[in-house]
Order: sequence, then structure tokens, then C-alpha cells
Amino acid sequence: MTKIRQANEADIPAIQQIATESWHHTYQDLMPLKIINQCVETFYQEDVLIKRIADRCVLVASEDQVIKGFLDASENLQDAHLYALYIKPGATRQGIGSRLFYDYINREHPQSLTVDVEKGNEKAGRFYQKHNFKYEATFVDEVFNYPLQTERYILMFRVSGD
Repeated sequence: MTKIRQANEADIPAIQQIATESWHHTYQDLMPLKIINQCVETFYQEDVLIKRIADRCVLVASEDQVIKGFLDASENLQDAHLYALYIKPGATRQGIGSRLFYDYINREHPQSLTVDVEKGNEKAGRFYQKHNFKYEATFVDEVFNYPLQTERYILMFRVSGD
């Protein structure tokens, strides 16, 4: 059974491993290997993850005490952003991503949630559309001087009152 909980510093090696495997698996046809390696090394350094765990909502999904995926998103914001949702290759299509996503929504209750998906990452685009995100725009995002076509999706929630 999948368990979702707030990440802690002891989870950092597992988060780093999942990020490394996921980035290589997901982006191998979308950007050069050098850029993938730079992103993983920069975005998932231990000190960076310590700060993220302290400042944002970072959730992990585990089965039998083995971490299978993680989510990194804004915490306590009405207009939130989903920075990362990665599942260990080989553990996808088992509902883990959906569990992380719904757990985040139930914890944080954002009024809107945006996510950026690299153009060509069809699997991610389908996942977010299945979860009622709507395409908003395409823009060029430079990562280590490498231009990426990025698609922004948004999910709006109804707010009662007013």
C-alpha cells in the first residue's frame, strides 16, 4: 500500500536517486545529456533539497518503506506552483503520481495550481490533462543557456463564499 508523507532530510538520497533516474528517462530525447546532468546536479544538491523541504511542500510516496516518488510544490499559497512530480521509472502507471497530487491538494487547498511541462513530454501532458489541468501557454525557458519549449498548464479550483 502506498503511503504519502512530508519529506524529511533522511529522504534526500532517495529523492536524488529518483530525480536522477527520472530526468534521464524522461528528458533523454528532449535535451542534451550534459544539460540533464547539470540540472540534476544543481537542482538536487543536498543543501538545495534541505531548503526545499523546509520552505515548500515536499511529499514522498513509499511502499514497504521504499520511496517510489516525490512531489515538490508551493506551500500555503492561493496561487501555487507544482515544481516537480517524479515517480521512479518502473513504478509509473500504478497511481502513485495521482496519490501524491491529491494528497497535496487536500493538504494545501490552493485556489489555482500551475505546472510547467517541457514540450515533447507527452506522458506528463496527458497526466495533467487527465487531472483537469488546462493548457495555458507555451514559452521559451532557458536552462543553462539551452532553450526549451515549455508548456504551462493551470488548474483552477472553485472557491465557495463571495
